[in-house]
Amino acid sequence: MKIALVAMVTVLTAVMVMLGSASRAHQVREDSRVRPVLAADVLPPSDPQVATLQQLLYEVEQGAAQHDATLQALGTLRRAEALLAIGDSDGVDDELSRAETVLSGRTRIDVDAAREALGRSDLFAARQYLAAALAERRAQR
Repeated sequence: MKIALVAMVTVLTAVMVMLGSASRAHQVREDSRVRPVLAADVLPPSDPQVATLQQLLYEVEQGAAQHDATLQALGTLRRAEALLAIGDSDGVDDELSRAETVLSGRTRIDVDAAREALGRSDLFAARQYLAAALAERRAQR
């Protein structure tokens, strides 16, 4: 995901430079001499273009952050499932509560059901719900 973010920023920068270059293309000297385009020769993009690119960059960063948070939550589910497998439920409910805030859809419903099973001290059912939550996320990929 980080590579995609870097690629998006690179593309956006290239677009900004190209837009600035295109707006200056009609100002080429009439003497037909070719000279290199310097950074000072390129006009910066207009305010609406900058705003659009900044919004796009923000959305990409927000999506990357959400993706990272989801991956961390899924790691929490895997650790909780492993702890429950050995009969250790200490702190698992708190961990699942934090992970649940990031998750959505059926996955979140399964985590909530696992927490309810933990409340009844039914570790086997809690593990089954966590397995279902993890399986649901795998199916969404």
